[in-house]
Amino acid sequence: MAPPTPTAFVLLIALLPLVWFSGAALAARLSRDTALAALLAPALAVALWLTAIHVASLAASSFWIGLPVGTFATAGLGLLSRFYPVPGFPAAAASSPRDFRWMWLSALLATAYIAPAALRWWFHDELLVTGHLSMIAEIQNGIYPPRHLSFPEFELRYHYGFDLLTAAVASMLRMRADRAIDLVTLLAWAYSWCLAWTLGNRLVGIGWGGLTAAAVLFGGGLPLFSTSHSLLWRLSGIGAVGGNNINLPLVSYFFQHPWTLGLPLAFAAILVILERDSAAPQARAAALAVLLVALSFTQTILFLCLTGALLVAEPAAQAKLGWKKAAAAVLLLGAVLFAATCLHGFFAPAPPGTENAIELKSAPVGGSDGWAGWHFASFGLILPLGIVGLFFLARERLLFALLVGGSLVIFESLRYRWSWDIVKFATVAALVLSFGASAALRRLFGLRPNILGRAAVALAAVGLVAAGLVFPLATGFYGADGPLSEKPAALSPDDQQAVQWLRKNIRPGEIVGEIVSGGFDPALGYAQWGGLPVLEWYGAEWFPLPRRALEKRERFVEAAISDPDAFLRERVRWLVLKGDDEVVKRWIATGRAAVRARFGALEVIEIIGEIPAS
Repeated sequence: MAPPTPTAFVLLIALLPLVWFSGAALAARLSRDTALAALLAPALAVALWLTAIHVASLAASSFWIGLPVGTFATAGLGLLSRFYPVPGFPAAAASSPRDFRWMWLSALLATAYIAPAALRWWFHDELLVTGHLSMIAEIQNGIYPPRHLSFPEFELRYHYGFDLLTAAVASMLRMRADRAIDLVTLLAWAYSWCLAWTLGNRLVGIGWGGLTAAAVLFGGGLPLFSTSHSLLWRLSGIGAVGGNNINLPLVSYFFQHPWTLGLPLAFAAILVILERDSAAPQARAAALAVLLVALSFTQTILFLCLTGALLVAEPAAQAKLGWKKAAAAVLLLGAVLFAATCLHGFFAPAPPGTENAIELKSAPVGGSDGWAGWHFASFGLILPLGIVGLFFLARERLLFALLVGGSLVIFESLRYRWSWDIVKFATVAALVLSFGASAALRRLFGLRPNILGRAAVALAAVGLVAAGLVFPLATGFYGADGPLSEKPAALSPDDQQAVQWLRKNIRPGEIVGEIVSGGFDPALGYAQWGGLPVLEWYGAEWFPLPRRALEKRERFVEAAISDPDAFLRERVRWLVLKGDDEVVKRWIATGRAAVRARFGALEVIEIIGEIPAS
């Protein structure tokens, strides 16, 4: 289904080279290493562009305004940068061209490896009513910030930076939203591989970038040792110990799309942090601020963990250059935190009546008897090798130790009342420990005799990446009976026309209901493909919403209601009617409803009256 955005947005493609220049200019100013500057340019350009679109869309309450304004603003920065040449820096050691070629070749191979899984299926939370497919469609409708698609009276409290970027890409390329998701995901995976490779060379050692990239992006636990689910499910990383689901390997999380964009932004931020000897500290500070701000509405958990660790590690490192440098670092991070709280996403105000979702754990994960088993199945070799390897990292041991310690303390002591999302803090720990595990493998490689060291590294590497390597195979080739083999709802040609009409005519806060014999059809496809609010609320309980809204919706759907005002009180303005319905015919006869459009056998009905204020 073609996006509803103006076709003229295609012309914005011509400005993308200037958008690229904005990131490239900042990267060139912060690093003397031209190869590193070239690698950081995409992350900085995307962060600048995405933040500009986000801010402009928030200010105008419209993505249709925010996309061109944000693109022109970022392109203007890129154009301006061409008139201010990069100052000459002392020459720095250049990366090996041979290593650079291997990095890009391996990135292409790794991307081809996960491509079947990415292209064949719709993963994890893509297909919820308020899932990534529907969020992208809603943003393309022009509504910004996006609203919850089951309860559109509430602003969506979520990290939707990936959805904003994908909506921009789909609008400019005139692509279907699901295909744009695949395009952005595969490009982000290849880019993340290159960033992880470069981090490996800098943190572990020259020549260890490839193994580090594999350990980080394919690293995982040992799900085969979990105690539930079938073999196929465990090969897909899905299992449980002591009543708690084990944590998935990172490659699986990459398809939970806040991580898709959050990982490359976080990796790029760490590379900027490593440039402590930058000849232009102001450019370094600006680059770090840009990346962290974009991360704040793209992957909030990564943002909180990284910014929290930096509040200790950055002043400690800068204090060696004087207390003023340390104070400046604290002020910078304070400004980033303040900006993040103003940019909505998860920092949007909670609706009245929303209960506190975070509380202390009442029992250890996995239960008192299964705590060790859960960690063994979820982390595998990453935990012991990673902890030991943190001591062998070439740099930033304090930052990485704080990231691991802080994320594990949060995971082990707190719980999220409505879902298992607190486990994502364990994912941050596993991600950081994977770099330590790579450093531990380098030390193992030095064991004598040589055959012992190489055998130990080979066995440990297999244990680290087995779950991650199996996941794309298990999910990409198993067929329609696998645990992640979801597909979006199929819409008939008449439904597609109704969706396109409603996208142009529905107002913010209104719901589409579809009446069928004896009850309500959730019209999931209308949400997925049209970004239209519907009555279905599956998955809404995982979002920070007032519980009373969920209970009220359930009572409404279960009741036999013939009063149009009851529909309006539930914000149902539109009905898509298939065949005659006696109740609706009476509404039309009494002037309480009207037929607004017909598409084949479908009639689009508007209920006349005022929707009460929330």
